[in-house]
Order: sequence, then C-alpha cells, then structure tokens
Amino acid sequence: MPKFSDDQVLSAVRDAWRIASTTASGLSSNRYQELVHDGSVAGPSAVRVLQRYGTWAAATAAAGVPAGRRPRLEYSTAWSDADMLAHVRAYLDDPQASGSYAGWDSWRRELAPQAPSGPTLRNRLGSWSQIRERARALPTPAPSTVGEGA
Repeated sequence: MPKFSDDQVLSAVRDAWRIASTTASGLSSNRYQELVHDGSVAGPSAVRVLQRYGTWAAATAAAGVPAGRRPRLEYSTAWSDADMLAHVRAYLDDPQASGSYAGWDSWRRELAPQAPSGPTLRNRLGSWSQIRERARALPTPAPSTVGEGA
C-alpha cells in the first residue's frame, strides 16, 4: 500500500504550485523536490511522483498545474567546475551565510547573481555535502575575487 494516496500526491503538487507560482511560470520537479525537502510541502519525493505518473508533465496535468520547462537536451554552461566551486567557497566563507543548500539561492540572488543556481550545482557536482567538501578544499580566495562572476 502506497504511503500517499493519489489525492494526497496531487494535493502536494498543488500545494507546491501555490508556493512556486509567485516566482515561476510552471512547477518543475526540482522545485517541487526542494519544497518537499525543506518541509514546505508534505508529499512524496519527486521521484515517487514520477514513478506514479510516468512523467512530470503528466503529474502536473493531473494536478491541474502548469509544468516547468522541459530540460534542454543540449546544454552548455558558462561555468567550469572550478568556477562553480569558487562561488560556493565564497558562500561558505561569508559569515552571514548559513552554508546550507536552502540558503544558497537566496545568497546567490542577493550577492552573486552571476553564480549558478543550486540545481545547476547539484546536477553538475553531486550532492550538496559533496559540493561543500570540494569547495572547502579550495584555497581561501583573495578578498578581491569573492563574489566576482564567471
């Protein structure tokens, strides 16, 4: 027996959309997962939703909410792994920053808008704990480079 009924899953997707709709034109599985992970939404993981509905678009359609944009099949980035880790190192070195994944995007939007998003970091570099570990292994950046763009 599943932990969440179909009604509960669809309700969780709708709840996530109510939160995400203030800043997005559609609900992505990544955003949904962030909201479940931080406790803003009580629902199954995005992976479980995908397993139940087959695709994220099918799940959001069933819930009556717009889906986020489909990922690009071809992807190029402005950041090397070293660039991304240097941005994370600057974040971790900021005494006002929490150092958490949840705090990354807020810090980035305010102090380093040229830095990659949290999902981009995790897609390219692994889990947040792995990213933090790799960033902390970098030499402390010179003060003039903290917050500079890629």
